[in-house]
Amino acid sequence: MKVLLTTLNARYIHKNLALRWLYVARDKRHETVLKEFTINDKLENIVDSIVEVNPDLIGFSCYIWNGEKTLKLAEMIKEKLKDVDIVLGGPEVSYQYDEYLTPDINGILLDEGEITFWQYVNKKENINGLITHDYRNTARIKTDISYLENLESPYLLDFDLTEMDKRYLYVETSRGCPYKCKYCMASLDNRIRDFSLEYLFDLFDKLEKTSVNQVKFLDRTFNANKKRSLQIAERLIGFKEDVSFQFEVMADTLSEDLIELICTNKVKSRFRFEVGIQSFNSETLEAVSRYQNTEKMLINLKRLIENNTVIHADLIAGLPKEDLTSFKITYQKLFALGVDEMQVGILKLLKGTALSAEMADYGIVADKKAPYQIIRNDIFSSEDVRKVELVALATEKLWNRNICRQTLWYLYKHTDLMFDYMVILGEKISALKKPYQRHHLFKTVYESISEETGRLILLNEYYLLFKQRPVRIVENSFEKKLKARILQVVIKEGYLTQNDIRYAYFDYGIFKGQKCYQMLIYSSDQRYPERYFISLELVYLGKEDLNERCDDSYWQ
Repeated sequence: MKVLLTTLNARYIHKNLALRWLYVARDKRHETVLKEFTINDKLENIVDSIVEVNPDLIGFSCYIWNGEKTLKLAEMIKEKLKDVDIVLGGPEVSYQYDEYLTPDINGILLDEGEITFWQYVNKKENINGLITHDYRNTARIKTDISYLENLESPYLLDFDLTEMDKRYLYVETSRGCPYKCKYCMASLDNRIRDFSLEYLFDLFDKLEKTSVNQVKFLDRTFNANKKRSLQIAERLIGFKEDVSFQFEVMADTLSEDLIELICTNKVKSRFRFEVGIQSFNSETLEAVSRYQNTEKMLINLKRLIENNTVIHADLIAGLPKEDLTSFKITYQKLFALGVDEMQVGILKLLKGTALSAEMADYGIVADKKAPYQIIRNDIFSSEDVRKVELVALATEKLWNRNICRQTLWYLYKHTDLMFDYMVILGEKISALKKPYQRHHLFKTVYESISEETGRLILLNEYYLLFKQRPVRIVENSFEKKLKARILQVVIKEGYLTQNDIRYAYFDYGIFKGQKCYQMLIYSSDQRYPERYFISLELVYLGKEDLNERCDDSYWQ
């Protein structure tokens, strides 16, 4: 029998670890092929690729982002391969199997399938966790970790080795989550099962010999076991250079030893912690059974931020007992931390979670299609949801992509509620043509700023992004004589010659809180320009090489 393992990833850079576990657990009596596609690929092209394989059985890995397309794909495949057996697995189908058991789907496997999938391939009887049109067994199976450790490594497969530096490597050091947050699928598996440190350290040794550069750990709470997480971090802090590691952690329970160890790291990109803050409203956190020491969490996060750790923090709008006024305060508190990335999401009412059973208690109305985002609840209107979506857009396009972070920080310090300001920016950005161009984003922010200092900071920040002369976001009235006089000031300092005028680009800027002229000298060698600051009275103020990037104090 020929078996095809496949899925629709969100992006090419992602790799599906679940499929790789199925692959290394394969029954070698069967020919097994693993092929991945993305949700952006044309379905017709995917079908042609699958038909070319001509499998007898296809196993699809299903998630919230690909479930609907997978069903459409299955329908198209069955038109060309009428006798192919199609079975689905994954979190998207494990708790709403009735909706996914269409005429084109032969079976659905619940939960972990490293063993049960191959039982299905071999047509075994009485398979736990299998749903078909004439068989139903809802027992949920957890694979023995020791069994997995004895398989070929899913992280070092021959067909992956040549692209280790081009795609994320997803690694799990454990399965399960100790927390019971009512909105989260992970809360349904409260028993943590650890891979042995011997297995993991052997893996790390082998990975160090590959070209991998981004490792993302799938553990729902990496620091659930304090001693163990410290031991893993001690091994990784000495890993070869230019490799970054991402962990999902509970920031309030980070051990002092782990924080101290992480803070010894001097490479900004080495560690990235994903922190689910979700809300700063204590009543909301209690309502969804998310118990965290907020004060301790803030203390720990501030220490990590100050010591080169990249922090990605999540918020969820629309949770029980948090109206828009409260969420604005939550957003303001998160903004104040100055984390590297802020993910502002709307509550998704996932099937199988405890909150899905309580939706009537909070007047929750949610979309019945993926991603099952709420439309409103008893204290959070559909208009409130729209405003959060606009803030999420502005946050992602401006702050998270570091488009004009210093300007936003200045505005935060001079604005009562940053949420309201980001609503305005989100509204303007949503009206721009896609894909968004950086100069359009900067122009949008520039036109939203009413006072001069903020605009000057934005102009300083704009020129950090380009190695060649960019499109102006605002015209200035610099005459040739003024440009020549500015250049002469710099020439007197011994930095430039008269010939450099052909490479010069002039605009207003700010230097240590003082409005001034900025002159940028571009070249043809694909480097960032040198920048010179000259006062409005034509006095030389300073110089910076944008390849080294400036200290924030220049702008303030």
